Amino acid sequence: MLRIGPKKRFLAFLLVASLFSCSKSTEETGTSPSDSASDPTEAKKKELGEGYKTIRAYKIGDNPDSLTQEDVDALVERMEALIEDLAGKDEAKKIELLAEVVEKYAPECRDAFRKYRNTAFRTECASNLKQIYVALIDYKMNFGKRRFFPRKAGEAFVAELCVSKVLLDPRILLCPATGRSNEGVDPEKNPERFTDYEGIDNGRGSPCSISTLRNQKKIPSTSIPLVWDKKGNHEGIRLVLFLDGHVASMSEEEFQEVMKNIRAE
Repeated sequence: MLRIGPKKRFLAFLLVASLFSCSKSTEETGTSPSDSASDPTEAKKKELGEGYKTIRAYKIGDNPDSLTQEDVDALVERMEALIEDLAGKDEAKKIELLAEVVEKYAPECRDAFRKYRNTAFRTECASNLKQIYVALIDYKMNFGKRRFFPRKAGEAFVAELCVSKVLLDPRILLCPATGRSNEGVDPEKNPERFTDYEGIDNGRGSPCSISTLRNQKKIPSTSIPLVWDKKGNHEGIRLVLFLDGHVASMSEEEFQEVMKNIRAE
């Protein structure tokens, strides 16, 4: 049997796994895009779409071509090669490519792919928050006298990382789910447009004393939120970076309860 390393096929397998949840009862459209033989790029996209539909049919038991597991393994390897060829190594471009392919060539799989795409966005967003944490520690060591984070609130708290140049890639301050760009935006004058994340505040738009939370209110570092993504980025889910460096996913109700605890007088 053909063996393919799991690391090499990570993204392709994520998408394939998302297609497994498609119901067998889903009605096939019976339509296909016009012949794309004259456009090599479009031909590759069409091949990707047909590959997804073939694997979906195999997994739900509709296997008219009598595919073997070896055939499926080889098909997944081919799909990954096509993805790398069309989108390179950029994960965001891969997601955009796959969204386009599923929309055009495998529309019956849209709902399953939407769940996969949202999961991928949350994973990338959590990675951004971890990089923001590293930048905050750098800021604390170089600008905060080893004691203080940015003495600002909300978006300005986060944007200060680029103003002070401890964070050199401004794209990290954008949630991938929004699809926005902050190119050309001044982080100091327009922090609300520069970032999709907000930093800790006292509930009245002013900086919050973390030392007060820890020393007087005795709130552990695992329960003090530093930075979080704005409401609506992830359809009812908030990703939150805490003072100890861990990132948690929580519902809007859970997030508001956390904020109530740190903002209580």
